[in-house]
Order: sequence, then C-alpha cells, then structure tokens
Amino acid sequence: MSIVLHDIPAAVRDYVDSLVTVKITEVTPTDPDQNVLTTDQIGAFTVSAFNGGVPNGVRVINVLYHVAIADAAGTKGAVAKLIVPDVLTGETFSDQEATKPLKAGTKHTDFFVRTADTDLGPGDTDEVRLTLICLDDGDAKISCHVHADVDREALFPNSESHSTGRGLTVL
Repeated sequence: MSIVLHDIPAAVRDYVDSLVTVKITEVTPTDPDQNVLTTDQIGAFTVSAFNGGVPNGVRVINVLYHVAIADAAGTKGAVAKLIVPDVLTGETFSDQEATKPLKAGTKHTDFFVRTADTDLGPGDTDEVRLTLICLDDGDAKISCHVHADVDREALFPNSESHSTGRGLTVL
C-alpha cells in the first residue's frame, strides 16, 4: 500500500467534511401554551453530529460545534439570538480555539460548544440541546458545522509484524 504523507491533512479535512454529518431539528417554543414563535419568546432545538464512516470509519476527537444564526439577508441578531447553554450542556466559547468562554444565559449570534463527550467513534451520534430568543418578526437560519480532529491512534495504530520462528537445538 502506497501512502503519500502530505495528502493526510487534506484527507482528514475531507473525512470530517463529508462523513461527519450535522442535523438541526426544527425550533419549537419552550412555552407549552404556544405553538408558534413570537417576539421575546424562547425556542429550543437540537443539533446532532453523526460520524458515518462504518465500517471503515475512524474515531474523531475534540468535537466542537460551531452554531450561528442570521436572517435571510445575512444580518446577524436581527430576528433571533442564540442563548449560551449552562455548563451541564457543554462549555461554550466565542472562539474556535476554545480559549474565550462565554457566560451561560448571554445572547450571541454565534458560538462554539463542546459537550462532555467530545469523541465520536464510527457510527456514533452526539447531540446538544440549545435555545434561542426571538427578537423581531422575520425569517432566520440556524447553521452549524463541526470542527474535529481525527484520532491519531485510529490513523496510526501500534502494529506488530507477522511473527516468525526458528527452531533451535541445545546439546
């Protein structure tokens, strides 16, 4: 088997981009007496990530959800804002490097969320439940993609060569 090592970074990006899929559920009002979203109302939705890759998939680690919201014209924060979840849901940051934590309950147009389980094996799914607040009438779009690393041990496992043996005679 021939491998060109400089192709590995592109292959890792391609794996995460094409085999780790993200889904977002419909936003529903958190108030059980409401069936539509209105101004000043809280809505809830779930974002999930699925590591397809079975049977040849590899484990991904350090999964970080990048969630954003904007209106139809691309204006951020006009129709709704995301609410930073509590720490039981996950750690939330303003940056991809996960160095600038955000305070639970604050409102933002985008953020990065890291759940307690940051690994996805082949065929695994993880999800995070999030909320938003409606600010004004209009249409908005929630988007999400995942940042992740491919587990190096899955790519480069410790291996053993085939065993061989040779007899010996002691006199």
